[in-house]
Amino acid sequence: MGKYLLDTHTLLWMHDDSALISENLRNVLSAKNASLFLSIASCWEITIKQQIKKLKLEYNLDEIASYCLDNSINILPVSLTYITQYSLLPLFHRDPFDRMIVATAYCDNLVLVSKDSQLSQYNISVLW
Repeated sequence: MGKYLLDTHTLLWMHDDSALISENLRNVLSAKNASLFLSIASCWEITIKQQIKKLKLEYNLDEIASYCLDNSINILPVSLTYITQYSLLPLFHRDPFDRMIVATAYCDNLVLVSKDSQLSQYNISVLW
């Protein structure tokens, strides 16, 4: 069974049915044995980027949460274990949200689904 943690951009592109996600990746993520997860840090990142006008969406966070529920994407809370792992990560990537997502993938042994090639420097599996 594949267990996948969606990066923030991956979730948004899935929601938007973007051509930026390949057909092969869509097939992997929609397979019956695939379990999909999202860090609550992604929701926080979306909210902050909307507030500072760095991200413009035609939908709100409630709609994103509904999309996750409708598509069996489990939203993971931030835990002390994730924060501890976050503090141990080398500074390959400076974005705090991406680092929390990496820590989550590491702690829960999830494959991170991300186009961000910098994240493959960490000791986690990255799929794109």
